[in-house]
Amino acid sequence: MELSFGEQIKILLKRKNMTIKELADLYVEKTGMPMSRQNLTQRLRRDNFPEQDMRILAALLGYQVSIQLEPTDGKVPELFPAALAAQEQAQATPSAEALEEAVSDINENSLDHALETSTETSTESVHDDSASTSPAEAAVTSDAHPTFQIPDAFRRTRPIGEINPLTGEEYLTNTVRKHPTIEEYVQVYDRTTHEWSDVREDYFWEFQEKKKQMMGKEYRSPIRI
Repeated sequence: MELSFGEQIKILLKRKNMTIKELADLYVEKTGMPMSRQNLTQRLRRDNFPEQDMRILAALLGYQVSIQLEPTDGKVPELFPAALAAQEQAQATPSAEALEEAVSDINENSLDHALETSTETSTESVHDDSASTSPAEAAVTSDAHPTFQIPDAFRRTRPIGEINPLTGEEYLTNTVRKHPTIEEYVQVYDRTTHEWSDVREDYFWEFQEKKKQMMGKEYRSPIRI
């Protein structure tokens, strides 16, 4: 069983009492190209080397790479089956210009078909609507252009309750503000009822201190405005 190139390099390293890191450093020193110990280790394990690197590594260890040729007894074999297969595939594969032309034709045909389908559907829809409406409505809608309705999923619902002018959204629960008319009172907003509640200011903050002691890290401070 023949040894792979990577296996042969490992054997030579043992014979010369060299490490993979020393070989990688020598590679960098002699070639000026990068080669880390990790990279060389992976290449040796996978036995994945370009021909140039094979010749360089062999030369660094005092060896050379040779290719052994065997006679064919005068018969010309089917040379390079992979190359022949690639050539056949290239011949069977259309050129870039042909592909662009084909894609363009497909797009144009698809667009024409979509327009025809859309026109037919719109026409059928207009006829169906006119059949189910009164003559007066039919007279109005028969000449109208088909309209497109925006799905509800894309519509923005109007917020309920009092709107925060800074955010454009409803005030958050536990938002606190000074009472606009009653001294020593605050107003606390609740999104469940969409209303402000009037609370004595000293009582509210005393309650918040007790709540903070009870809840610890889960406590959330009121939002002051």
